[in-house]
Amino acid sequence: MPRSGSPANSASFSAYDLAAEIDRALGTAWDEDLEIYRYGTETGAEVTWLRRDVG
Repeated sequence: MPRSGSPANSASFSAYDLAAEIDRALGTAWDEDLEIYRYGTETGAEVTWLRRDVG
């Protein structure tokens, strides 16, 4: 159920608003900012993989 202040309750809801809400919910801004760290080997940097059972 949508929150009371969400765009889904607005009469002026548009496809752009929906796309913006989906991007926000999925964390697209974080994903884009972290993209540079996914390809450490392209710059010659060593990549260390962390295991889930650390700690």
